[in-house]
Amino acid sequence: MARKPKLDGLALRLSGTILLVLAAFVGRHLFAVADPQATFRAVNYLLALIGIGSACGGAALTILGPHLFDQVKVSPRWTIHDTTCVKGDNLASLNHRLNGRQLLGPLSMGRE
Repeated sequence: MARKPKLDGLALRLSGTILLVLAAFVGRHLFAVADPQATFRAVNYLLALIGIGSACGGAALTILGPHLFDQVKVSPRWTIHDTTCVKGDNLASLNHRLNGRQLLGPLSMGRE
């Protein structure tokens, strides 16, 4: 039985929506129990962590769905062209090797 990409996308978006609803419930609970005079409770911090994680994951799944893991074309500017070791090179030759783009600025070691 072949998998249907349309159903996969729908399942991903539905799971994202469920995560967003979970984040809303966690946020509502934390807002209801907020007390400025309360002592430290690890449960509230754990709930906040769960709420933020599920909100981020849910938003990504809901918005992007099956396109979340699509490959994108990266500009040659951001790729590594020369993988040779630069051990022993000084800053000027390293900048020259990077096609004139100054990647590293001048370094200062303490006093001028």
